[in-house]
Amino acid sequence: MKRFMVIVSAVLLCAVLASVALAAFPKEAHKVEGVLNINSATVDELKMLPGVGPGIARDIVAYRQAKGPFKNVADLDKVKGIGKKKFEEIKPYCTLEGKSTLKVIK
Repeated sequence: MKRFMVIVSAVLLCAVLASVALAAFPKEAHKVEGVLNINSATVDELKMLPGVGPGIARDIVAYRQAKGPFKNVADLDKVKGIGKKKFEEIKPYCTLEGKSTLKVIK
């Protein structure tokens, strides 16, 4: 019985270590081209931006609804979850007016 518990403990430890190791590596980022109008984009459209998941996308929409349209793309840094690094990553794909043309490319 003691040997069985040692084996089970070892298997569980390996599973935990494997999940931690996988979490340490970010998902492969998808590539996009075009621009996204951040003043009219939906949550689903905002999720196409590199590094923007559903939480940040919802926060962008909530900020826009509370404060009104963005006056400057740089105002995205006022949204919770968007720091300097993420802003620099998504800035080239953001616009304040016109049609959204952002699309995921393979």
